[in-house]
Amino acid sequence: MENYYTILGVSQSATHAEIKQAYKKLAMLYHPDHNPENPEAEELFKKLNEAYHVLIDPQKKAMYDYLLLQSQQPEALVQHYSQHAQQAPQRYTYRPPQPPEKPPMSHFESSVFAVLFMIYVFFLYNSVISFYSRLRYTQAEMSYTKGHYSDALYYVSSSLSADYTYWRAYAFKGILSLEQGRNPVEAISSLTKAIQYCELEHPEFFFKRGIAFSQISRRDNTRYDFDHYLSQRKATPEEMRLMADCYFYGTKDYERALEWYKKLEIIGKEDKQIVLNQLAIYEFGQKYDQAMKILDKLLAKEPQNTKFLYKKALIYMNEQKMPEACQVWKLAKSYDPQLYDATLDFFCWETETK
Repeated sequence: MENYYTILGVSQSATHAEIKQAYKKLAMLYHPDHNPENPEAEELFKKLNEAYHVLIDPQKKAMYDYLLLQSQQPEALVQHYSQHAQQAPQRYTYRPPQPPEKPPMSHFESSVFAVLFMIYVFFLYNSVISFYSRLRYTQAEMSYTKGHYSDALYYVSSSLSADYTYWRAYAFKGILSLEQGRNPVEAISSLTKAIQYCELEHPEFFFKRGIAFSQISRRDNTRYDFDHYLSQRKATPEEMRLMADCYFYGTKDYERALEWYKKLEIIGKEDKQIVLNQLAIYEFGQKYDQAMKILDKLLAKEPQNTKFLYKKALIYMNEQKMPEACQVWKLAKSYDPQLYDATLDFFCWETETK
């Protein structure tokens, strides 16, 4: 069995960084591009790659070290017995007879011992599994802080493979799937299991799951999770805006979206996009009076905005107020002559000819 440590020129106790440094140095030296038409260098380069990919992976390295130890045992035994064979024979002294052995355990004692031993093994196994699961979860968090999201997902999946009841790993996987993986279905599944296995309730899990439900247009589920979160905590302005957008863009629940947009307006957290979303809701619901109020507010700040003028002309036309519609439409076209609307142009031109 080839010794990968010898190939890389490092000791068996070499660290991860030392192995990596040794590989880089030898790979540069024996790379085929630096040794054209040299089959020996090419063969050595292949062995270097093989050794590096085994020793750099913790799981592969552990398995290789075990196999290397097993392959070296016969040689160590032969050396041990050859050394003792050269020594002088030992002298044996008289030993008194040993006391009689204790009687074997009864069937009942054997059964009790077996049960206790199985309980001990069970708890020991669970302790090892729990430790491995927590270790993988810690590695997932470290990878996430470094921006290595695929590694974080791999480690958290390994954590759950070891302990399928670890709620922290489920919550982390759910949030990771929602924010980085763009996988709302996986996020819903993981967050649901986190809620199931966690002994104490975490309202933020319901909030995150509500966001995931909105991304697949599950209106009732979104409402339930957001309402449950609000029954436990008071929403921040950022959370209020996020819920409003989930209702508006995700579930098309315009009634709830409008409710939260108005609350943001009351606390002074209104911006232009919130106003435009409210305008779209009023237009969709044919509430032209409210839509007109918003347009007047927007046009007070941007009187030459042809997009707002066009919307205002359309609302007048929908209300069958053609003189007002034509007046606004002409004003919009005076700012941008390239504007075109077949209906407005037809009726406004017809009005002029009459």
